[in-house]
Amino acid sequence: MQKILRLTKKSDFQETYHKGMASKNKFMVLIALKKENSGKTRVGYSLSKRLGTAVERNRTKRLLREVFKSKETKVKRGYDILIVARLPIKGKSFVETRDALVDVLKRAGLEEI
Repeated sequence: MQKILRLTKKSDFQETYHKGMASKNKFMVLIALKKENSGKTRVGYSLSKRLGTAVERNRTKRLLREVFKSKETKVKRGYDILIVARLPIKGKSFVETRDALVDVLKRAGLEEI
């Protein structure tokens, strides 16, 4: 994923969090906000300190990035997406995390067929 496709500004995170529609499962919450006149999907990740030390949070964030990258071509374009990790995701494998992301994308209606 290119750097340009990430949510980086605090204002972008806040707008997506407050105006977006949420879909959730046991492992994560996905908040999506449709952006008019935008053909690109931007993604941001949010992890609480309750997930553990910085090392554990960074590992989880890297895992989420890789999982999203593997499904990126199947995600609808023109959205700002915020993925908020929940505590049960800690220590999960790539496959378990991928399945959880696919589930939450389907619930949000963001997965292209």
